[in-house]
Amino acid sequence: MRLYSDSMGLAEEAPLEMARRHVRQGERHVTQQAQIFEELLAGGMDVAKTEMLLATCQEFLAVARERLRIEEMKAAGYTQKMDDSTGLSSRKEPPGAVLLAVRALLARLKPIIPGWPGN
Repeated sequence: MRLYSDSMGLAEEAPLEMARRHVRQGERHVTQQAQIFEELLAGGMDVAKTEMLLATCQEFLAVARERLRIEEMKAAGYTQKMDDSTGLSSRKEPPGAVLLAVRALLARLKPIIPGWPGN
């Protein structure tokens, strides 16, 4: 179990629930950014940064979905590399691969978000 902060304070959740929550949050963020992008585009505004932010949100969502896939496999008891006959991806993530992907995405966001720590 891991702790996370919610509107009520600290709460506990298992890694699988956290992965599901991250996918739900990512889907909401992508939807919101896509709406903002469309509104700015329709208004004739410069959308370069918004487009980059939307693409980054979509990449975060892809990382969150991959993490969810890994957690679902763990919860189902899969501990070894699966082959294509199982219907599951045979790709096995090295330790920390998801964290490295998130760090790379955060580094891309830093220059485009005003007030980002270090800007």
